[in-house]
Amino acid sequence: MHVDRVLTRTVANGAPTVANDALLYMNRMFKMAVRNHWIDRNPAADFELADAGGPEVPRERALSIDEIEELAGAMRDTPSFGRINELAVWLLLALCVRKMELLSARWDAFNLDAGVWTLRKESTKTKAARCCGACMQSQ
Repeated sequence: MHVDRVLTRTVANGAPTVANDALLYMNRMFKMAVRNHWIDRNPAADFELADAGGPEVPRERALSIDEIEELAGAMRDTPSFGRINELAVWLLLALCVRKMELLSARWDAFNLDAGVWTLRKESTKTKAARCCGACMQSQ
């Protein structure tokens, strides 16, 4: 009943992908509790994605120039956002990578002389290798 309530309320609040994540985390948490003999059964085990937010559909979207200008102004006009966060946003937008792909980057993935960053398949969410930098300019 509690698992269903969390999923239903999350979807009702317009966050179906968050409901999917919540189901994933609840499953992991309750599996650990069963493993450690804290509970007898995983109450989230019988729920599927269809019971949460449903299958996720990949999006293809790009910011318009107006949206980028609006973002730049909002970051600049919000002192609490900070310059470091602003630079991080620009870096993510310029490289077109996910936050964790950038944060988990290792020095050996960079060829500074060639201006190339190679993301190995093990380092990406989609498990697809790709590169950022000079190799993209030739494509």
